[in-house]
Amino acid sequence: MYMQSRTDVRTSTAIALHFLPAIAIAAAYWLVTPWASRVGVPHVAVLLAAFAVIGIPMQLGIIRRVSRAAGHSVVRFVTPIPLWQHVAGAVFLIAIEFLLLRAPLGRVSDYLAGHVFASLPAAFSPAADEDLATTSRSILLPVLLFQLLIDGIVNPLVEERYFRGFLLPQLSRLRLAAPVVSTIFFAIAHFWQPYNYLSLFVYVLPLTLFTWWRKNYYAQAFVHCFANSFGATLALAAYFRGNH
Repeated sequence: MYMQSRTDVRTSTAIALHFLPAIAIAAAYWLVTPWASRVGVPHVAVLLAAFAVIGIPMQLGIIRRVSRAAGHSVVRFVTPIPLWQHVAGAVFLIAIEFLLLRAPLGRVSDYLAGHVFASLPAAFSPAADEDLATTSRSILLPVLLFQLLIDGIVNPLVEERYFRGFLLPQLSRLRLAAPVVSTIFFAIAHFWQPYNYLSLFVYVLPLTLFTWWRKNYYAQAFVHCFANSFGATLALAAYFRGNH
C-alpha cells in the first residue's frame, strides 16, 4: 500500500498545483484568441500553442522542482505490473469509454453547452472548433498535424505524469476519496471547456480508479493518448478526403 513520504507536498499545495498550469493556459488562450481570430488562426491552434509553450513546461518544471527539493523523483504510481494487466486494463477501459459512455456523455455536453454555458465566449464553447471549417487549407494541415502531436501524444503523456504520477499520490491522505477528488480537480482544470466538466469526470474516473488500484498510471496514459489521437486522426483523414 502506498505510504505517504515526509517529502510530499501538503495536500493544500497539491490541490493548488492541480489548477496553476490550467489557469496559465486558460489566461493565455483567452488573451491571444481575439488577435489570432483576426489574422485567421483557429482557436484550437491557440490552445495547442498554450499547451506547448505554457502548460507542458510548467507541469514538467513543477515536477522537476519538487523532485530536486526532495532529492529524488516525486513521480510515483509506476509500480511494475504484468504486461497482460496493462493490455487488459487498457482494452477494458477503452471499451467503457467508447462503447458505453461516448454517446450519452456527448449529448450531456451538448446540452450543457447550449443551456448552461451558452453565454460564455466562443473560445470556451464547442464553437471554438467550428472555425476550422473556414481556416485556410494552407494553415489547416499544419494545425491538424500539430493537434495530433501535442493533443494526441505529448500533452496527454505530460498530463498523466503530472496529475496521476505526481499529484494523485499527494492526495493519499484522503484515502479512497483520493481518485475521486483528483478526477474532480482534473475535470475542473479544463477551464476552456466547462461544458465537458461532467463528461470529463465520468470518462476519467474509471481510469483513475484503475491507476489507484494498480499503483501504475501507464495504462491510463495509453488510453488518454488513444482517445485524443483518435479524434485528431479522424480530423486528418477528413482533411485528406477533402483533397481528393
